[in-house]
Amino acid sequence: MRRRGADPLRRALRAGLAGWLALAPAPPVAAHALDPTRAAAEIAAGPVAAELGVVAARPHPGLPRLLHIEVDERWRAAAAERRLRAAETWRALWRESTPGGLIAVTGADGASLVGFDATGRAALAPPAGVLDGPSRDRGPSPR
Repeated sequence: MRRRGADPLRRALRAGLAGWLALAPAPPVAAHALDPTRAAAEIAAGPVAAELGVVAARPHPGLPRLLHIEVDERWRAAAAERRLRAAETWRALWRESTPGGLIAVTGADGASLVGFDATGRAALAPPAGVLDGPSRDRGPSPR
């Protein structure tokens, strides 16, 4: 059996709870995400861009999730640890603006200079010519 005296109290508690919920701050919204155009511009003109020889950073025309970062000879002249940190930072920044985004760091010849594992950890590609020669798996290459 329902008591009539408790109904006003319940209504007051519900109204108070609803009021408090209305005043509670909203959870963070995706509106704070970085715009892809701005992310590319930050990479191209960021504080390490000149040091590492960033020539351009722009989304690939046919693959909008792919950011192509072209670097010059200053890239190879920089310390390996500096290049790895920069590549991982650029990847994180790009993925913040483009969910599931990928980056390609290349030289002027289009050769890839950095690779990433499944966790986002960067690895530098060996200099050109290092992988030329006999393959360990297939024996000497026919020449």
